[in-house]
Amino acid sequence: MERVLPRRGWPARHRGSDCHCPAEETNHESSSEEVSVYGIRCRSQSLCQAVASTMIILVSISGVEMMQLNIRTVLAVITTGVVVCLLSGCAMSEAHKAEVAAAEEIELKGFIDQARDWSEDIVAQIPSAEVESISVELSGGPWQIYHSDKKLPGSYDWVNWVVLLPDGPRTPTELADDLEPWLTEQGWVRNRDTEWAAGKDSFERQYTRGRYYLTLEVYTTAPPQAQSFNFTVATPQTDIEAQ
Repeated sequence: MERVLPRRGWPARHRGSDCHCPAEETNHESSSEEVSVYGIRCRSQSLCQAVASTMIILVSISGVEMMQLNIRTVLAVITTGVVVCLLSGCAMSEAHKAEVAAAEEIELKGFIDQARDWSEDIVAQIPSAEVESISVELSGGPWQIYHSDKKLPGSYDWVNWVVLLPDGPRTPTELADDLEPWLTEQGWVRNRDTEWAAGKDSFERQYTRGRYYLTLEVYTTAPPQAQSFNFTVATPQTDIEAQ
């Protein structure tokens, strides 16, 4: 154990002796003479030495306890600071997430509105006199991961089902061909590489315009089968609600 040096005013070490006792009035051969150490009177040199050693141990223990107390205090302060920082960080993180979510909601609304407007522009190119019925649906959203609460970015689709009159002036195939140059003028670029091969009853055409996608699904069966000309305008991918 580390020896604790005596404080100023403590008794000095007696020359030629191992006893921490006053240099005055000590007699090594007398066992009856009183000796004072740290304010405690003892009647023998050995008792004096025992008292001094005990006091040094007590002071040492007190120093260790004080050091432990200081360490606990420092750790408490550090812990409090860390907790405050973490709470502040969490609050800032939640606020940032809320801001991002609000911005994404505005962006998503713009995506959906734009897709709807372009869908309506295409429908406007089909005279109502040729149309038997038209139905529109907004579908899509983030893609759910199977067996998980997480979602992946998805897209929203404006799906348009157009049914031409069976005895109208144009078939769905002729309508698709007539729309081709107009779509090009509007900025739609056909992407033949992504198109599926024509089937027995239908074929498709794929277009892109910036980050938007347009798919024409054209049915070729003759009446009395429905003369369907369906198309979908898909928004760019979005992270809305994706976790």
